[in-house]
Amino acid sequence: MVVAPVTEHENGDLTCDFIDELERLEATFEENVAGLHAVWRRIQRVGPRALGVSLYHEADTGTGIYEFRKGRIRVYCFESSTGAVVVCSHAIVKKGQVTAKADKKRVAALRTAFEAALAADEVEYVKGEDNGA
Repeated sequence: MVVAPVTEHENGDLTCDFIDELERLEATFEENVAGLHAVWRRIQRVGPRALGVSLYHEADTGTGIYEFRKGRIRVYCFESSTGAVVVCSHAIVKKGQVTAKADKKRVAALRTAFEAALAADEVEYVKGEDNGA
């Protein structure tokens, strides 16, 4: 399962910064974003490791920070300690060969928060729009 963090606001509305980022990127990289959605649907059947390194691999060796790749789009993520969930942090347009330190820090901070919430039994999965994610 591929998920992303959601924020619940005081009025009860839910927002997802990750989905907002993808929607902004879709204006320029429509085919790439559509390709990512197709990849995420495949994960339900085969798991992320079966995708092959051209679509999914460890972005920074030994850190557990992974990336989905489609064209110039990179989606940074990590695998939960349960192994059944891939948590997406954010999406960027790749400009260089090396994963930026800021991107690594952002994923690491989300992973720390997610694992703490998971340990405290505070993680709730909310199904959003059927967008393939």
